[in-house]
Amino acid sequence: MVTYRVFMLVSDHRMVGSKMIECLTDDEAMTVAPRLPGNHKAVEVWDLARFVGHVELPHEPRPEPAPRLCDWRVSDEGTGTWAARR
Repeated sequence: MVTYRVFMLVSDHRMVGSKMIECLTDDEAMTVAPRLPGNHKAVEVWDLARFVGHVELPHEPRPEPAPRLCDWRVSDEGTGTWAARR
């Protein structure tokens, strides 16, 4: 197994995150990397200082997150509880 670093990029090619993945081959790493979750627009795969590849992701609208229905509230005694939003 080879450990690859995957860089997540946004549309202006700024890095917004990275993850380490372990794969048997470069081809497997190039298949796995675009499937990593996140709101990035492209990925780059590296094996140490060796550039493996770059993949632009298709633009797919992402669903909006569900609204929060409750909040975590801390009492004066320092205990926390969930409370419904008003």
